[in-house]
Amino acid sequence: MYFFYAYAKLYDMDIELNERSRIPDMLKIAGMAIAVIILLLLLVRCFFRLPVRDYYKSSRKVFEIPDIGNGYIAQGISYDDSSDMFFLTGYMKDSSASPIYIVSREDGALKKSLHLNDSAGNPLVIHAGGLTAHGDYIYVAGNLGDNLYVFDKNEALNAEDGAGINCLGTYNVRLSDNDYVEIAFTTVCDGKLYIGEFFRQENYPTPLSHHITTPGGDENTALMVGIPFSTDEGSLFGLSDKPAEAYSIPSLAQGACFKDNKIYLSTSYALAFSNVYVYNDMKKTGSTINVLDTEVPLYFLDSSTLFKTLKLPPMSEEIEIVGDEMFTQCESASDKYIFGKITGGKYIYATRITTEDQ
Repeated sequence: MYFFYAYAKLYDMDIELNERSRIPDMLKIAGMAIAVIILLLLLVRCFFRLPVRDYYKSSRKVFEIPDIGNGYIAQGISYDDSSDMFFLTGYMKDSSASPIYIVSREDGALKKSLHLNDSAGNPLVIHAGGLTAHGDYIYVAGNLGDNLYVFDKNEALNAEDGAGINCLGTYNVRLSDNDYVEIAFTTVCDGKLYIGEFFRQENYPTPLSHHITTPGGDENTALMVGIPFSTDEGSLFGLSDKPAEAYSIPSLAQGACFKDNKIYLSTSYALAFSNVYVYNDMKKTGSTINVLDTEVPLYFLDSSTLFKTLKLPPMSEEIEIVGDEMFTQCESASDKYIFGKITGGKYIYATRITTEDQ
């Protein structure tokens, strides 16, 4: 019996020694796994930052995109000079009401977070691809669709943090199934609100009449239409009922700005690096186009008017120019796409526009 007892004790000791010997091996494996994860994160960061290092070198962080870690997917940005505030909008991952954030230009502080309601006070859930704060109103692009949702700017500025603001109404730009503008972004210049389209063959179509062979031989697939601000009879929410001009633009457009006879067009889709195309706004044309039941002059943003191309990180959205700086934002750091959280995508950046750009 003693023999069997001694053998059992030795067996237990051997198991205990083997288990103890496994601990360093397990620690080594855990350490290697952590090292591999860190290496992968570094590789991802390098992959998305090194090709656009010139952009980061010439840019400064302005402020962190609000709620970027709480489900907000950034889309639109607009600067309102009367209040010295930035207005931001987009949509929420959980399909709750689309937000508007008001941020101070002076110090980058978030002044308030608001949510959008429809005219009846119900939560308004839209893609909110872009917005413009101008005059008495905030104009918000809908679900890559054919409505501008209009809100009272002063109501937004005076609202309590966390409040909802009701839509005043919509400005319709679908006159028929063949005559409409698929609004994806907005901007303002020279007394006009411009509404622009985003085209991608597979999932974001535009009217066939907007597919045009340009003077440079390019195949443009979208329009950016200028609607004058007006208080005349027939106007609605400060906008004329007729457009004044249109630009033929390339696909994948996310936003646009005008500055010193140049037009800056932000383009992006998925993980590909973004481009901001800078065009000479030459306004030379012998062409017209019928859009929204109105014959208007047609201008072209194509290879014949392209001045230069600025390469940006993936998923750039609307842009805004204030003074001599271009403000850019990306949706890559949102909880929907994530990778931008380790590549610097959670910030609004300001890039100085050099004399070469102008």
